[in-house]
Amino acid sequence: MSELPANVIDKIIKEYFATAMQEVREIVKDGVGGPNPGIDVAQELIGTDKFLKSLKLELASRNFQLGTIGIAEGATENSGYLFPKKGTDSFDDLCEGILRAKIEQSRIYAAMLSGDYDQIEPKDVLFKAPAYGTYEQKANFVGSEITVGELVDKFIKLKSGSNEWVKKTAADNIRVLNWFKLLVGPDLSISSITKGNVEKFRNLMMRVPSSFEKKKDYAGMNVLQAAEALVEGNQISPKTSDKYFKTLKGFLNWCVEEEYLPSALSEENCLMVICSSTSFRA
Repeated sequence: MSELPANVIDKIIKEYFATAMQEVREIVKDGVGGPNPGIDVAQELIGTDKFLKSLKLELASRNFQLGTIGIAEGATENSGYLFPKKGTDSFDDLCEGILRAKIEQSRIYAAMLSGDYDQIEPKDVLFKAPAYGTYEQKANFVGSEITVGELVDKFIKLKSGSNEWVKKTAADNIRVLNWFKLLVGPDLSISSITKGNVEKFRNLMMRVPSSFEKKKDYAGMNVLQAAEALVEGNQISPKTSDKYFKTLKGFLNWCVEEEYLPSALSEENCLMVICSSTSFRA
């Protein structure tokens, strides 16, 4: 798939902006004030101003740099989609959106450091009203009573039939989604999914024994039992754990697009990774 629908691109960019703003709030909260402040405000304002100007120049020229492309690719994959090829409209739109998000992030960060909290609302129309990723729902949204099991099966059938998953990817994704179904229960209404369910799944992915289905020590165990029996140090790698969690995020994003879940719930559940660096400039 070389192009992405406009609503998907919009969602990816706004999800990134929501995470970026959470990052800014954490940096200001943890780095300013107190007996051992981690930020030199004066120097940070100078650096942020230079960074902001460079972002605006890049946006004006539309000569997207590798850093911007990398962020756009990561944001797209984190939302469960394939990154479009360079030269497509979707590629350009995503890179433009990421730059606009970083420009707003930088401007608001500088306002916070300066104490200008009357200037922290987004000014770019793309991110206005409401701010920071808390987007309005359709007035007539009604939580769906369709079950997790039914939707997982439907999602798997859809993706497998569309050839979006190659053979190895399909096997991994099906296994992971069935793990989620086992964890929350196949008969749970999709509208009853909570942040706690998703956090439990993420914790589970950090304790899955590597290739446990093939090992005698875990014979006859499902993933929940195998995780309980884990010998520390034998779990799947963090990279694989993260990949499996992204599979769930892709499923929940699809549930939002099909209006089985409200988008605010998806934002709350899926955007839980907050950058721990002391400065967001890269």
